[in-house]
Amino acid sequence: RILVLNNYPFQEVWEEIKQGKKPAHHLYGVDVMEREGHEVILVPFRKSQFWMKLSKWISKIPFIEFGDLDQQVSALKMLNQCDVVYSPCQTQTWLLSYLRVIGLVQKPIVSMGHHPFVKGRFPKLRIPFLRWSFAGTDAYPALSEYVANEIRSLCKSTRTKPLFWGPDMRYYAYKPSLGNYVVVSGRTGRDYLTFGKAANQT
Repeated sequence: RILVLNNYPFQEVWEEIKQGKKPAHHLYGVDVMEREGHEVILVPFRKSQFWMKLSKWISKIPFIEFGDLDQQVSALKMLNQCDVVYSPCQTQTWLLSYLRVIGLVQKPIVSMGHHPFVKGRFPKLRIPFLRWSFAGTDAYPALSEYVANEIRSLCKSTRTKPLFWGPDMRYYAYKPSLGNYVVVSGRTGRDYLTFGKAANQT
């Protein structure tokens, strides 16, 4: 039984994928887990104004992350329903990982690293809290070698490796009449300017 937290509503995205409106890579394997026979439990997405406002206020602390408190408080109430916690987004399990280190959360946590962690104001002050979070996360695959190496260097652990996540190719049917084109693995309809700049520099 897999309890899933994410930074956008998987319930809505999953329905759009079933309707053919989005490629399946937006689910980061959750649909595959269900097809393989695992019970997937989606944590409700952003219902409490109180926790949303508190998350926003706490996020102003420059050197420690607590993540989405609304989702994590909901997850805490649902832990007895699951065997493992999975978040394909690095922002959703900070508090849970701290609680796991001190023994208040017993369920294994798997999170996915997307972006570099040592950044922003007071980057060196962030490192002890990052190590604390990594210690409370049982597996931390990353979407790039750079992020995986950063996790390894901070926590001296083999609990991470790069996960080369590509697009759902079944969604993009090849049509010769369209000519040559490029498939970008990301939220469909965004990031083209960034992609164009990267292509020019490659």
